Amino acid sequence: MIVLGLAWSTLTLLILGLGCFALQVFTFRSKRPGWSTVGLFDLFWVGLATLLGIAQLTSLVFPLDGRVLLGVGAIAAVGLISCARAPSGPFALDRLRPGWRRRFILLLGLFLPVAVLAAARLANTAPTLSYDTGLYHYSAVSWANAFPAVPGLANLHCRLAVPSGYLLLAALVDNAWWDGRTAWIMPGFIPLAVIAQWLLFLVFDRGPRRLPLRLFCLCTAPFLLWEIAGLAPRLDSDSAIHFSQLALVAAVLRYGRRLASAGHRQPMDSRGAWIPWLTLVAIAAVGFGFKPSGGVVFAFVALMAALATMAGLARRRRPVGTTFRTVALLASLPVLLVLGFLARNAIQSGWLLYPAAFGRLDVAWAVPAHPVETGHPAEMQSVTGQYKIIQAWARQPGPDYLRALDASLRSWVPPWWERFRHTVACRLLYAGAGLNLLLVAGWCWRRRRGSLRQPVLEAAVLLGCLASLLSWFLTAPDVRFGEGAFWVLAAFPASVILAIRPLQGRWCTLAAPVLFAGIAFGVLRQSWPSVPPSLWEIGHSQTRATRLHRFPLSQKDRFDLHVPVDGDQCGDATLPCTPYVVGPLKLRTPGNLGAGFYLDLSVSNPKP
Repeated sequence: MIVLGLAWSTLTLLILGLGCFALQVFTFRSKRPGWSTVGLFDLFWVGLATLLGIAQLTSLVFPLDGRVLLGVGAIAAVGLISCARAPSGPFALDRLRPGWRRRFILLLGLFLPVAVLAAARLANTAPTLSYDTGLYHYSAVSWANAFPAVPGLANLHCRLAVPSGYLLLAALVDNAWWDGRTAWIMPGFIPLAVIAQWLLFLVFDRGPRRLPLRLFCLCTAPFLLWEIAGLAPRLDSDSAIHFSQLALVAAVLRYGRRLASAGHRQPMDSRGAWIPWLTLVAIAAVGFGFKPSGGVVFAFVALMAALATMAGLARRRRPVGTTFRTVALLASLPVLLVLGFLARNAIQSGWLLYPAAFGRLDVAWAVPAHPVETGHPAEMQSVTGQYKIIQAWARQPGPDYLRALDASLRSWVPPWWERFRHTVACRLLYAGAGLNLLLVAGWCWRRRRGSLRQPVLEAAVLLGCLASLLSWFLTAPDVRFGEGAFWVLAAFPASVILAIRPLQGRWCTLAAPVLFAGIAFGVLRQSWPSVPPSLWEIGHSQTRATRLHRFPLSQKDRFDLHVPVDGDQCGDATLPCTPYVVGPLKLRTPGNLGAGFYLDLSVSNPKP
């Protein structure tokens, strides 16, 4: 448990330092950088987006080993030092209001039990991992640790090339004294960071304008705490995407008036006016960087930021240089992540938008669009086959998933709905529908008062949530992929409606810590592990039993492939390992795994 606490604290300082460094770069040579408007919330998400961008681009030319981690740590240290020396910076004590010590003690009293529960859930030495983590997550981490982006890696195992900044972040963590332990460290980090931010909002934010934000934190606290209660060693990124969606809505509620007035009452490039939009874009970019399914929300936020920037610049008629600087500032982090996403896809699969079948490049290592053989392994080793199988499993999980392949809505929706209607997500859907109807009625009432700017932001949140749910339903409608959007659909209108009348901010200030503590106590009581957690030890990845499969090609091209003896999980096995022996697989350069793989379709496939 202590090891996990030290690891999470180190990662937090690393990300905050990168956030400080990024903001220092953005405000270089600026006479009015607006440091007084920057908070820990902004630093964390800007720093996390910066870390993902660094990992994406660095992994193209270097393996994510201890040297890269040391370099990132040095950059973060420079950022922390420069930020600590900045007058009225985010760490300046003169920004704190009277009574902050009592509130800080209250925050620690609420946060520490949750952190202890998270550490207890993960402080075990059992090597048991989730199915997907054993299938390809740990193999992807091993490849990122050992080599730069490998051309044609998807030809070895199609899942290894699925773009995931979360796995790159896990690979960066999987070094030095954390080697082999990233599956125990990563699951609790993002949830605890978001819970800490929620408690900061509940305890330190005051005033009627922050009431919707605090109510939103209270409404979503059960989801966050339940995620903590279900922590287990794994490297799935689904929960991390849900937390980024919640943080995105929290940013809108926190900066609502400043987002609406940026470019209207004040130019976007004025002191501190760009920081809310930068934070918003950074959070959306993090969701997209974790997993491509966050691309819908990312594109929507990028569009909103572009429209706000253009509208503000058109009203103010700023100089061309100022316009270019503002646009470059807001676009820097998204462009960094998108370029890394496209480049890794092009190298590892030969498709720009992999795993979707769009943007095939004319390269020798491009993954086949369609299966080259018959059978499940060949289906999984093609772009369209893998996509259809993932989609079919999400529609109808279990041994009958093949019935949902290429099926019409009539055939797969009824059994899917029968399972979905018994979930918490379905109840949130019903509640969200009713609450959003009330919210729309409130917009009509507020329109009579002539105030439309805030309803525009609320409508943008609702449209973004609906777009995310529509994309989820059409691609992979498994509940675990869409939980965050369902909680936003219900919690956001509830927080806005309850903040109008007659609820007063003082009541929320007094009740919020009590309600949070009550929910946390209930979760803590039910979820404390039955096996006593270790104080100093955590688990370590285990190698799985494999058998050698030697391709009987010419002596020059021959290489050994590790195949799992039982099942299809490679785990942390010796590279190269795959459960799918498909096609005449060859190395681009004999004897060099880092040079990549390709399929020689002119040669018949030797069976293992």
